Amino acid sequence: MRQLGGALAAVTTIHLNDPELVDDLMELLRGSDCIVDRIGPRTVAIRSGWPVRDDAAQYELDGYLRVFEAMHPGARALRDCR
Repeated sequence: MRQLGGALAAVTTIHLNDPELVDDLMELLRGSDCIVDRIGPRTVAIRSGWPVRDDAAQYELDGYLRVFEAMHPGARALRDCR
């Protein structure tokens, strides 16, 4: 549990290979009702806004990350599974 957006929440960290794409990823995820904060040059922390169990939300997030990669050839967005 970490603090994100002023609330205690389960947070997932995403690492991108290209720091120029962080803002694009944040915009995509915010459009999907996620709370997103940039926590490093290539890293964002997110809490999904999807009303599903945590494991199902992770699958949903993985789908968004694959779509993001398809929209940005050469981009890699990796979820920190710790």
